[in-house]
Amino acid sequence: MTTTSALELHDRTPQRVLAVVAHPDDLEYGAAALVARWTRAGAEVGYLLATRGEAGIDGVEPAEAARLRTEEQVASAAVVGVTTVEFLDHRDGTIELGLRLRQDIALAIRRPARHAAAVQPSRDVGTGPAELPGPPPRRSGRTRGHR
Repeated sequence: MTTTSALELHDRTPQRVLAVVAHPDDLEYGAAALVARWTRAGAEVGYLLATRGEAGIDGVEPAEAARLRTEEQVASAAVVGVTTVEFLDHRDGTIELGLRLRQDIALAIRRPARHAAAVQPSRDVGTGPAELPGPPPRRSGRTRGHR
C-alpha cells in the first residue's frame, strides 16, 4: 500500500474512499469539500465514525445529543454525495487508540456491502495519527482511498 497526502490526491479521483473519523462533524471541518469533489467525479465514498458524538453538545443529555448528531451527520454526508454512514458506537470522550478501535475499524472495512470501500485499500490518503493535530481521539481519523 502506498501513502499519498491529501494534497497530492487533490487533483486525482479515487474509485472508492472510506473516511474514518472519531466524531460527527469531523469530516465537515476538514474534508467535506474534497469528498464532494470526489463524489461529483464518480467516486464511491463511505463514512465510518467511531462515536455518535454524545458528549459534544453542552447542556444536552448524551442520548439526545447522539440522536441529533447522528441525524446531522447522515444529512450532511448526503449533501456531499455520501450514502453510506456507519457508526462504531464507541463511547464519546473515552476513545483510546488501541487494539479494540483498530479491530472495529478493520472489521468494518472488511464487511461486504456495508461500505463503498469494502475492499483491501491500495492507497492510504492523509496523514498518520501521530502527525495530526489535536488530542489523541481526534488524531485517530484517517481517510482511505481505493484505486
